Amino acid sequence: MKRFTRVLRMGLPLVMVLVLAGTLLPASTPTASAEVGQLSFSNIPLPKFGADGGYVLTPNVDLGPIAVGPEGSVMFASANITAFPDIIDLLKSIDGGYTWSLQGGFRTEADAKSDSTSIVAIVVSPVYSNDTSLFVATEKYIYQSVDGGTTFTAMSQPSTWDTDETITDMDITLDSGGQLSVIIGSQETTGAGDVYVYCPATTNMTWQEQDIGSDVLAIPC
Repeated sequence: MKRFTRVLRMGLPLVMVLVLAGTLLPASTPTASAEVGQLSFSNIPLPKFGADGGYVLTPNVDLGPIAVGPEGSVMFASANITAFPDIIDLLKSIDGGYTWSLQGGFRTEADAKSDSTSIVAIVVSPVYSNDTSLFVATEKYIYQSVDGGTTFTAMSQPSTWDTDETITDMDITLDSGGQLSVIIGSQETTGAGDVYVYCPATTNMTWQEQDIGSDVLAIPC
């Protein structure tokens, strides 16, 4: 009997959670949201693709990497729009993610480089409020913006870059002179990936291979 009582005590909270979840979750689109601290929900209509601003996740859109600026209000996100047809785009929010706008400059530069690969990382400058810089890494190139994501320039690939080498991750830090430094990891299908560092204070504005001799899946800074 004691064992049954103990099981009953453990089971009741779980049942209550499931009942509440079934009650609160919306059954279908449009999606619903609740104000912080309240249990009431209101419907939010999903705008159609192409509306001026106000972008949200919709069917046929896969979310990729997200980056948040140091102060929290500026955010960037990758969206793989599979219905128009397969398009990788960059979105920006200046109000903490409440509304989003399309940053067409990234797609323009990527198309100029014949780059249709996925975005693998987005990193906002640690001093974004001063330099409005961010970096976007696809599997092929690193793209830099110095105007808050309006326009982009593709950085050159490392001189030792192999044809089957792809970027797996990226991070940004400040060098000893306070300039932005880029660190990327890579992998290969026929060989080994590596870590590459672009540090103005030490690499003379070029990529320096670190010769670690293995594929790299993540770059912690």
